[in-house]
Amino acid sequence: MLSSADRDLVQRDPALPGLRTLLDPEAFVAELTGVLSETSTAQVDMYYLRYKPGTNCLAKFRMALNGETIWGYAKTYGGNISSKFTKACQRPTVSTSLGPGRVLLVDSAIEVVFFPNDSKLETLQQLIDDGKRPEVLQTLVPDAPQLWQGTLTSLSYKPERRFVARLDVDGEPCAVVKLYADRDFQDARNTAEAVQSAGVLQLPDRLGSSGHHQMVILEWLPGQSLHQFMAGPSVDRSVVRNVGAALAELHNQPGKGLEKQKPKHIREKMRLAIASIRFTSPALEDLAADIDERLGRLIPSEQPELRAIHGDFYADQVLSDGDYVSIIDLDNTVRGNPASDLGLFIAHLERNALSEGRPQAPVASVRQALIEGYQTVREAPNEIEINLHTAAGLIQLAPHHFRNREPEWQQRTEVTLRRAMEIVESLPVHSAKAAHQPLPLGAPR
Repeated sequence: MLSSADRDLVQRDPALPGLRTLLDPEAFVAELTGVLSETSTAQVDMYYLRYKPGTNCLAKFRMALNGETIWGYAKTYGGNISSKFTKACQRPTVSTSLGPGRVLLVDSAIEVVFFPNDSKLETLQQLIDDGKRPEVLQTLVPDAPQLWQGTLTSLSYKPERRFVARLDVDGEPCAVVKLYADRDFQDARNTAEAVQSAGVLQLPDRLGSSGHHQMVILEWLPGQSLHQFMAGPSVDRSVVRNVGAALAELHNQPGKGLEKQKPKHIREKMRLAIASIRFTSPALEDLAADIDERLGRLIPSEQPELRAIHGDFYADQVLSDGDYVSIIDLDNTVRGNPASDLGLFIAHLERNALSEGRPQAPVASVRQALIEGYQTVREAPNEIEINLHTAAGLIQLAPHHFRNREPEWQQRTEVTLRRAMEIVESLPVHSAKAAHQPLPLGAPR
């Protein structure tokens, strides 16, 4: 059943005839049953969206049916639907436990794709097939025959973009395999050569890659996710301090050969987020635009010295293993402002705390420990600059409430934006001039 916010959105976008169905799992099952009758008792959870108003909407789903979990995605199109469906029918497809690997819901202009089929990750079918996988792995790591017979455990899947899996040999994790769509593969391959382990920081070595298969295979690094460390009512500050030190070790590296991130790139990310909010939540457009306009005046037009930064730094990207910290998923690594990583990490903390109704004290404690650890390795950006990037990060994260299909997503979007506004309003008027002054080592916060 659609929420009122979802119903309003469907009415604003008549160009996508299947949008209503993708936002309503019960309606999706009802339409799918018309093509695959055995799915009539299925329970479906739509939990990740990529939405381009008037153009297309992709929804990743998890289906529970007769004790089995079936993964896949559904995509609705606007424009010339017949040509898109013709291309869909021409794509190579392997069968699944339901029978077909791909079905079309013509009335709603929806293409349903069941894993391991994927319209843009062409090697995924071979990688998942136990009989074909050894040949693919041999291409990636020709000098490591012990890995060729490995088995896969899925870690992450973004349809039509990326698949990540753990490679096990004799029950032991040995490597991480990452499969990309064309546009992301080259960046991922270049990143592995631009940064390296240092001090407390551990980064995975690249074991091999294949341009033909659009794949990279990396060393497996042990450790527990920082997200798990922070899941309880209290946080081990020593772990967070180590994370801060590891991030500083990354920022100490020049990142030679990496793409440069400039202030205009940060503004562009914010504008993309506001464009999304403008369509999904028109009532919040003025608030989002006001925050963006204020931040635009405050973010310096000149950068401090550019360093290697992660580009998408938050708790899920960190593993802690005793005295060492691994920072993973370096696909977005660029040369940029270190405050961007710190601010985005804190923005994730803020958003999660606001969404889950937790008090703000743990956020402040984690933030303090992170910066304390950072300062043991290098000077941290000052408080003003970190706050600027925290507010910018909150704007970028605000559309995720809708994207992740959270309950009451519109209300949560507003709460996140208002927290960003609180931070902006707390900043001094001349923030742009003060933002480049680092906080000296050991300075009180």
